[in-house]
Amino acid sequence: MDKDHLNRIFSKEIGTTIHCYMQIKRLILARQEIRKGAGIEEAAYKTGFMDYSNFYRAYKSFFGMNPSAQRNENIDLTENRIL
Repeated sequence: MDKDHLNRIFSKEIGTTIHCYMQIKRLILARQEIRKGAGIEEAAYKTGFMDYSNFYRAYKSFFGMNPSAQRNENIDLTENRIL
């Protein structure tokens, strides 16, 4: 099975591409790390983002606020079990 076929099957079943799914999972893990007290850059690198500016843009786009603003939010970590 080639990667394009796998991506089409995945998208049909899950509703998003493999790349997008993995990025969302990494953003959720980074958010959890930040809330546990990790530094923002540390959480970004720990979850596979090699460029902080890309992490920042993806984080803000997905969660609607920047990483430092969410550090103090009291939201249940299980709320994002969408994927």
